[in-house]
Order: sequence, then structure tokens, then C-alpha cells
Amino acid sequence: MNPEFQRYLQLEFSLARMVVMPTFLGIIFSLIYVLDGNGYQKTIANTALIFYTLIVLFWGAKQAANSLFEEINNHTWDIQKTSAISAWSLTWGKLLGSTLYNWYGGFICLAIYSYMTPEPFFTPLIWVYFISAGIFAQSSGLLMSLLSLRSERNLNSSFSYLFILLSLFLFSTLLFNYLSFLRSTAHWYGHSYNEANFISISLCLACGWCIIGIYRLIAEALRIRSLPWVWIAFIVFSTTYTIGFFIFEEFFKKDITHLIIGASFIILSTSGYILLFLDENNPMLARRLWIYAQQQKWQRFIQEIPCWVISLSLALPCAFLLTLFSSFENIEEITPIPLVIYFLIIRDASLLLYFNYALNPKNATGLTLLYLVCLYFLFPVILFNLEFKLLAEFVLPLLDENIISASIIAALQAFFVIFLLFSRWKKRMNQMDC
Repeated sequence: MNPEFQRYLQLEFSLARMVVMPTFLGIIFSLIYVLDGNGYQKTIANTALIFYTLIVLFWGAKQAANSLFEEINNHTWDIQKTSAISAWSLTWGKLLGSTLYNWYGGFICLAIYSYMTPEPFFTPLIWVYFISAGIFAQSSGLLMSLLSLRSERNLNSSFSYLFILLSLFLFSTLLFNYLSFLRSTAHWYGHSYNEANFISISLCLACGWCIIGIYRLIAEALRIRSLPWVWIAFIVFSTTYTIGFFIFEEFFKKDITHLIIGASFIILSTSGYILLFLDENNPMLARRLWIYAQQQKWQRFIQEIPCWVISLSLALPCAFLLTLFSSFENIEEITPIPLVIYFLIIRDASLLLYFNYALNPKNATGLTLLYLVCLYFLFPVILFNLEFKLLAEFVLPLLDENIISASIIAALQAFFVIFLLFSRWKKRMNQMDC
């Protein structure tokens, strides 16, 4: 048996805990039976799903997110990284082992739902639907913890679980619309599917990608280097999946190529921007990449390069192609917004790296977010209210209606911050060499 899973099995299941969970749930459902009268079956079934959500999704996500931080706080994570346990064993051992007790209560709730539901025909689908949702929530929690550890900041579970908690509140509203999904239809690549089946399969695919992400991050923590084929495959999958909802819409029938490039740009730029704030951003990484490039060790260079750099590099040709396609269609309605957005993303990325390359980069992320709030919201609003429209457009080029000037201003801002970034990085390297 997996030693990590076996360790959690011994920790999580004591006789007292095994008795407490069914006793607590039995008291709750018995009270409903006594108080609800004739409609107790439907009420118990719905309550079982609510408790499943609380135990498996919310509590389970917290347990998964906490599992890694508990190892760090107990000083056992370094021991595990140097042990003979493989990355895959650590992956499913931590994901399933840390949430064993949650699944114990969750399966009790699903069993009660199956017995009490007034619609037993849909029970197998409900099991797939809620189990995949639980795995997705828990794997997201562990994934956020690994990303937080990788960025070497927030070595506690509060930030990670807060992010997961907000996501689960939004996700649970979709989760409890399963009855409407059972009777509605989803359209994807011109074909019609039962929406509940489609969402269940989508959740299973999301679970798979989360687990792959956990494995890759744990493998990286174990110093196992690999080429970023998985990230590229995820980008291709996300683009292909997203396009399926729009490719046969009337608006896009005549220009599928434009749609593919547009979807690719949105996914690449969005994923790159999010990963930028979650990744390891320190001058030593840039120094290693610079040395690998000088020594022409391209395999090591590609293995070390952050995934957000890959996403933003691939987003650049998409931005240019979107602009060119728009200009070919109607020269008077050129849409350079993708290009302007790309330059602004590069500016924001350079700004974050600039603060991370400081001698004391402890509050680099918070300082970057403060600057971005000023650049995107505070300064433009103040300048517009003072009727300094040209200055507001210079601060936020997206407000500029002139095609050429908006692109030039955004590019100038990006190159200016890149110049500052390069100067600071060079200064840090000189200090390290002395």
C-alpha cells in the first residue's frame, strides 16, 4: 500500500471518529424525520446533499489545502522530499489520504440520498456528479497550496483556502441546479447533449487536469525536471473545449479561424497573467535562464522557463493575427485591442518582476496590485473628473479611441518598465558577483 496513504489511514480513522460521524448524521436525519412529517423523504434527500457539500467540498478542500502546510509546520516536508516515495505516490496519497474522513461522511450522505430520493432513476448520475465535484474541490485546494509554496510566500493555508472558499460558493450554486441540468440540453460543436451528463464529464476532465497539475508541482518540488508539454497540452485542450460552445453559433460560422485565434489569445493571456502572480519570481531564476542560454543548454532552459512566459510568448502572435484579421475585413474598423491588452500585460508582468527583484521583495505582490489599481481605476477616474482626458488616455490606453496612439502608448509603457526591470536585474547580478 502507498505509505503516504497508509499513514493518513492510521491518523484519520480512530474508533471514536468512526462512530462520531454516522452518529451525528443519524441524529440530524432523525430530527428531520420527526419534525417534517409526510415530506420527510425529499427533505432528507436534499439535506443529505447539503451535508455532502459541507463535508466533502468545503471541509474536504480545507483538509487538502492544510495537508501540505501541516507537513511544513511539522518540518516533515523536507524529509518526504528526500525519501524514496515517488511523486505519484505523494500526489494521490496526499489528495485522497488527507480527505479520507471527509469521504467517509460524504459516502454516508450519498447512501442516505440514494435511499430517500424520490427520483432513484438519476441516482448513478448524481453520484458521478457530486463525487467528481468533491474531487475537483479538494484537488483545487491542494493545487493552490502547492502554488503558494512554489512562490515562497503565504506559508499558511488561509490565503489558499479563502480563494477556494469563494470559488466553492459560486460553484455550489451550479451544483444544486442538478435537477434543471437533468432536463436541459448543452450544445457543443453543433451536437446536443444532456446538460447533466455534459457537466459530469467536464468535471471529470477538470479533476484529471488538477491531479496532473498536482503531480507536476510535486515532481518539481522533488527536483524532477521535465519539458512543459503538459502545460501546452492544457492550453490546447482549454482552447478546443471553449471553442466548442461558439463554433456553430451564427456569428462565427463564416470565420472559424478568427474564433480559434481569439479564444487562444484569451486563454493564453488569462492563464499567463494568473500564473504570473502565483509563480516563483526571483532574480536567480532569470540568472539561471540567462546562463543556460549563453551555454546553449536549451533543454535545461526550456525545463526551467516558467509556464507564464510560455503562455505570454504564444499570445503575442495571436494578438498580431487578430489585428491583421480585423484590418483585412474592414480597414476602418481595425481592432487593436488585443495588441494593446498584450502590451499592458507585459507592462504589468515587468512591474511585478521589478518589485520582486528588489533587495526586500516581501510585499512585491501587494505593492504591484496597489500600482495596478491606481493605473487601471484610480488615476483614470480622477483625471477624467478633472477633464484631463488626454492624460487619462495616456495612463490607460484602452480609453483612447485612436488606434495608432493607443498601441504606441501601451508599447511605450511596456518598454519603459522593461528597461527599469532590466536595470534592476543587472544591478542585482553585479551585487551577487561582487
